[in-house]
Amino acid sequence: FRDSWGVPHIYARTEDDLYYTFGYVQAQDRLWQMDFNRRAAEGKLAEVLGKDLYDTDLFFRVVGLARAANATLQQLDQKTKRVCEQFAKGVNSAIGDMKRDNNLPI
Repeated sequence: FRDSWGVPHIYARTEDDLYYTFGYVQAQDRLWQMDFNRRAAEGKLAEVLGKDLYDTDLFFRVVGLARAANATLQQLDQKTKRVCEQFAKGVNSAIGDMKRDNNLPI
């Protein structure tokens, strides 16, 4: 639930519920930032912000943040992978709810 200041408080019975809900809340509050950072790491900012960011995209593609993240993901232990999967499920659930309510960020 969120308190009177909008601060989320998460109470969970299982770790899966905790990480799922954390992903959901994170997406509610920061989906635009999450998408922006993903696009930056993948070198895809110019797709949405224009050709002036081509050089920035090229830099991030050469640096290879997305490749490094994917390689790291493959090496995670099962528990950490499960945490990431539950978090992602929560994010995707929030996105689905935002789409349904026509309330996606820019």
